[in-house]
Amino acid sequence: MSYYVTCSGCLKKFELPEGSYQYKLYKQGKTKYYHCEKCNDKIRFSAIKHLFGKGNISFIDNQ
Repeated sequence: MSYYVTCSGCLKKFELPEGSYQYKLYKQGKTKYYHCEKCNDKIRFSAIKHLFGKGNISFIDNQ
């Protein structure tokens, strides 16, 4: 059984696939913030950019 939740980033509904980490959090009721794949990738790349600093991100932006 899969659940549909609203993405906290883009406010679109998406499906939580059974067995995923977000599905597990939903079943346990531990969080009310969920992110779709696209928003999750944006957050991850933003964190990588912040980690490497402003001068070392040219290889990430060119993808």
